[in-house]
Amino acid sequence: GGEVHVKEMVPMPLTDRAKEIVSMLAINLDWDCRYVSAGELKRIQLFLRLYHEKQVIFLDEATADLDVDQRHMLLRYLYEESTKRNVTIVYATHIFEGLGPWATDAIVMDRNKKGVHQTWKAPISEDDIINTLVGLKKAEIWDE
Repeated sequence: GGEVHVKEMVPMPLTDRAKEIVSMLAINLDWDCRYVSAGELKRIQLFLRLYHEKQVIFLDEATADLDVDQRHMLLRYLYEESTKRNVTIVYATHIFEGLGPWATDAIVMDRNKKGVHQTWKAPISEDDIINTLVGLKKAEIWDE
């Protein structure tokens, strides 16, 4: 008793969109959510966030706990959502690899000032973002 399976959390039968996401994220609808790994849990959470069509998608550290192939497939899917369906993706992360080519805007927040530190418009250089973050971290360390 007490099982919570993925298939119990979504309307059945699955839509074509939901089937595509299940396949992309290699989710087993019979998984009992109480006994999945961190990576499987992240994939379930992404599925639940993405299976409905939305005009704005908010994601926080969406690729944490995903393997390299799943990360690549998710980023490709989000890119297609943004270019083909004109979806706005708000993606909070500290892992920038692969985002530069399709991001239209980037914002670095400063937790010490509790606000925006710097913004960029496309084309966005991952190196510029990383250098800015390193500078913020150095300032944080030296100002303590």
